[in-house]
Amino acid sequence: MSEGAFSPDRFKEQVVPNQESGESIDRETRCLFLAAATYSNAGIEGIRESLIGQYGNGKVDTFNSIFSPDPENPERFNQIAQVIKDNVKGGLDIIAHSLGASELQRAIRKITSEDEAFFDKKENTEKIKIILFSPSGFNKGIIGRLRYLARTFRFNRAEGNWPISKSETLPRGIDALTAFPPEGITSEDLENSLRKAIPELSQYREGVERIPSGESKDNVSSLTEDQFREYRSYSNEMLGAINSKNYEKLRQLIASYGKIFMDSVNKICEGKLRSAKEGIAEASKVSVGGRIELLRTLINATGSSPMKELSKLQQKGVGVYFVFPEYDIFMKLDQAIAFFDGSDEASQHIKIQAGATHVFPALAPKQFTKSVRDIV
Repeated sequence: MSEGAFSPDRFKEQVVPNQESGESIDRETRCLFLAAATYSNAGIEGIRESLIGQYGNGKVDTFNSIFSPDPENPERFNQIAQVIKDNVKGGLDIIAHSLGASELQRAIRKITSEDEAFFDKKENTEKIKIILFSPSGFNKGIIGRLRYLARTFRFNRAEGNWPISKSETLPRGIDALTAFPPEGITSEDLENSLRKAIPELSQYREGVERIPSGESKDNVSSLTEDQFREYRSYSNEMLGAINSKNYEKLRQLIASYGKIFMDSVNKICEGKLRSAKEGIAEASKVSVGGRIELLRTLINATGSSPMKELSKLQQKGVGVYFVFPEYDIFMKLDQAIAFFDGSDEASQHIKIQAGATHVFPALAPKQFTKSVRDIV
């Protein structure tokens, strides 16, 4: 087969548990994953599979968002609380993405409403780790809530799939780079070049550990022949811009790349590419896990109660860790540093996911799982 022939299948990767290190997490430890807003069971299937690769079959519990295209589940907070209560003594890693942090708080309050002293017992806290990926719940006072709502609007304009959304934006371009990493460019070169091309959006900071983005090309196999030609063309142009240090041109290419692959990125986030191939059931419209429960969760997300709740657990011995996407519109690194009162402990509990935006987990589940494993 010639070099230029269309063959996206050659980018497919075998799903091999722990393929980077050959090691696994303690098999006694279970994992609980709580998804970001709008993510359905189909949308998080790739994350679920990757977590099973790390923790083992029967060791992973995943929950879609309370605001998702799936049927309502009025028992969701009881179920989440039960998973926590059943597994804290043997070891439990809780991973919450965005609005998932507010759902975690709701489950924690359900536990403490039944047993106020549950988290005062060392045997119930010493083996829990909570990993928060761009979590909600940092917003103090009315000003904080308004800023959060403004960032929500900016996010939906720049990366969302709504009538108000724009098709050609830099964050959307970064999403496309995550889903379809360009040929011939290492992840390190791409990360460094992004910081020079889009410095105003980067949260990179010396002294905060950086997690490499990786360069899995699993999604490339889903491209049509025409899309694959576009992919190769943009890869060559971006490589040329990087080699010539023409960061203004790279900036323009990134925005255009996002527009070209916008629909494909949205389908990955919604689980439509996977569901079409594997027969995963999809729902036709967004539904919620109980409207009152949704409203309470959203109110908590726009406020500060989730982080206050988690701060109490952290003081009782629960390990709390943060991962912030470098180009996240929603959550800011300074908020996590403030969680630890700016102490030296912050540097041990906060990491930056390089070259990524808020939707990184759905677009690159293997890399997301590796980021978590590097923490725990």
